[in-house]
Amino acid sequence: MNDFIWYDVMVPDTEAGRAFYRAVFGWDMTDSGVPGHDYTILAAGETMVGGLMPLTPETAAMGVPPCWTGYIGVADVDASLARLLAAGGALRRPVEDIPGVGRFAVVADPQGAVFILFKPNGEAPPGPPPPADAPGHFGWRELMAGDGDEAEKHNEFYDEYLSALDLTEDFYLQTVDVVFQRHLLPKGELEH
Repeated sequence: MNDFIWYDVMVPDTEAGRAFYRAVFGWDMTDSGVPGHDYTILAAGETMVGGLMPLTPETAAMGVPPCWTGYIGVADVDASLARLLAAGGALRRPVEDIPGVGRFAVVADPQGAVFILFKPNGEAPPGPPPPADAPGHFGWRELMAGDGDEAEKHNEFYDEYLSALDLTEDFYLQTVDVVFQRHLLPKGELEH
C-alpha cells in the first residue's frame, strides 16, 4: 500500500469527457453499475486505470475546477488521516465508506494540493502497477508547489507525513527526491 492506486477525473460534461479520453487514449469505458451515480470506469485493455465522473454544480460552486485526483492506498484511512492532520494537512471531505468498494477521505497538503486516502475493501491489495511506459497507464505523478518559504514548508510536510507511513522505497524516492527536490523551484525557474 501507500502507492497511487486509482485516479478520478471530474468534468462538467461527462459525455464530452468520455469522448475525449476514448479518442486520445483509446480507453475502454463501462458504467460502474452503481445505481444513482454517473461514474464511468476507464480501462486500458484488461486493466482498470481510473474513473470519470461529473463535476456537479455544487462541487464547482465550492471552487473545485475540472481535475484529476489521485488515490493513495493506505492500510487504515482514519490513522493515516490523523497523521496527515498532525503534520499540517487538511481534511476536505470527511471519511466515508463506499459500499462494496472501500473507505476514503479527501485531504490536502498545507498548500492545498488535494489527494485521496483510500483503503479498498477486501484483504488483497491491488497488483503491482504496470510499467511507466505501458500505453494508456499512468506513468508519472508530479506535484507543482509554491516557492520560497512555502515550498520549504511543503517539503517538510511531506517528509514528516510520508516518513510516518510504511512506504516502499520507490514511492518515497519518486515522491520526495524527484518531485520535491527537483521541482520545488521558485516561480519562473521551472525546468522545461
